[in-house]
Amino acid sequence: MRAAPSPGQRRLPGFIRTALSAPLIADAALFLAAPAGAFATGHNLVVDGGTLMSDGS
Repeated sequence: MRAAPSPGQRRLPGFIRTALSAPLIADAALFLAAPAGAFATGHNLVVDGGTLMSDGS
């Protein structure tokens, strides 16, 4: 049985709740190195499955 999500998690439908793996990190790095990532400047790309979006409660 799962615990009820915190109020912050309930507001965030994009929270993936999955463990990260090396291929997921590599995909993010490849995106930034590819032409498609050319306009991703001045931003920290956080690859954490939405964990950072939690309100901390």
